[in-house]
Amino acid sequence: MAEDLQSALLRLRSDPTSSLLYVVFTVDANGNGVVKHTGNGALVAAGEHLRDDESAFVVIRVFAAEEKGSLTTEGDLGRRKMALVRWTPDTLPAQERAAVHGAAPRARELVSPYGVEMACLSRDDIDDKVLAERVRIASGANYDASACGQDQTTEAVSSSKAAFSRPRPRGGGGRRLIRTNQ
Repeated sequence: MAEDLQSALLRLRSDPTSSLLYVVFTVDANGNGVVKHTGNGALVAAGEHLRDDESAFVVIRVFAAEEKGSLTTEGDLGRRKMALVRWTPDTLPAQERAAVHGAAPRARELVSPYGVEMACLSRDDIDDKVLAERVRIASGANYDASACGQDQTTEAVSSSKAAFSRPRPRGGGGRRLIRTNQ
């Protein structure tokens, strides 16, 4: 007997030591989740179980490691995040793609809460690096000193056109930013 979606999601969320890392499922006409496959591995491993003639959803557990933009499957190295991936291949007829978009709110309701949602239209879109970037962005502020190549707590000012404050000449009691032509 196939595993129920809610029990698979409970197993995915509740046991961080479990080898279960993703659940591939579809939503039937009655709005029930039907589990197609469960397994361990990254998004690429889950992508091997997605068919080109059928839409599906993947709930995947990832761990956002403290290193910049990396995902890991080891729970003690980072923050646990859940991601929902919607697989709608370009090869599907337009009517079936529209039905998937109609089933997407029900899929969101079934797997809620999750942190990141991602749509994949082709095999090229199933990429762990893209998922890692989405998880990093959804995780909030990045206080890494190497972010954007400079310290985020300082403001870079061009040396050729120094900016400084000068009192406003008439009334108005504030200061304004003036650039010099030096």
